[in-house]
Amino acid sequence: MTDLIEKAHKARSVGARVEIVGSWIWAEFDSKPPVAARELLKAEGFHWNRKREVWQFAGVPCRHSPAGSYEIKAKYGAHVLEEV
Repeated sequence: MTDLIEKAHKARSVGARVEIVGSWIWAEFDSKPPVAARELLKAEGFHWNRKREVWQFAGVPCRHSPAGSYEIKAKYGAHVLEEV
């Protein structure tokens, strides 16, 4: 879990609105993030999810889910990482 929190803080440090959803991290930007931010996210294991329009990191391997964002958040819970 500590690794998940560290990755969430790194995404937050490049200006993302970060939400922890179960064992996933969703990093959302108001507009396309700069190259440096995208490179950091990629280096941390995030990838772009075009359906949800967020950069995401899967804390554990999983299969594709046809569920929408609201259903996933309701099932696993979601917490927005506030700026410290």
